[in-house]
Amino acid sequence: MLTHVRSNLLLLLALAAAVQGCSRSGEPPASAKQPASVEARAPSSPAVEAPAASAAPDAARTQPRLKPGLWRVEDGVFAGLVDTGKAFICIDAASEGMINRGPARFAADKCSTSVSNKEHGLYLGRTVCKLGDHNVITRLRIDDGQIYFRDVITQPAAATDDSGEKVSDYAEWTAECGADQKPGQAFAQAYDSTDMKPVDLPERLKPAAAH
Repeated sequence: MLTHVRSNLLLLLALAAAVQGCSRSGEPPASAKQPASVEARAPSSPAVEAPAASAAPDAARTQPRLKPGLWRVEDGVFAGLVDTGKAFICIDAASEGMINRGPARFAADKCSTSVSNKEHGLYLGRTVCKLGDHNVITRLRIDDGQIYFRDVITQPAAATDDSGEKVSDYAEWTAECGADQKPGQAFAQAYDSTDMKPVDLPERLKPAAAH
């Protein structure tokens, strides 16, 4: 009887270890966008989210911070939020992850980052993370902390170039946040109007807005 109990206990411990290992390499969410700028802007389409800065600690330390203020965003997260206008979010240093975001779903030892240019206010970074038999390539460009581009490319690991399914994000600083605009808030503006109105923040951005 004792031998049987020990066997069951060992089996449970083994299963717990396996689950823990899986959670460390979890799959990225199926939504991000196509980079407009490290190349050309294109409409958003579902894909994987880019790895968080925590997945590439060395690169995170060299990335310039985004300027606090009101940013206009072209982002798949806002698809459908404003069908005939522009979307804006107000950020501060604590909530810039609303723009430069990505879940920490990749273990650091599965990613490698290179920075090709970070002079004169220009930052160009490239991160490659292994996800099973695919690679997730994130190409990031930040100009003076006021213009942000991100390309996310998913491709078979055997690929030798940056071809594959690509989505992108684009955002640009426009002004200081107004007196009635607080960090973590989103706003919409019709193309034929200068007025902005508060709108509900997309669910996926709420965790970053709260930090």
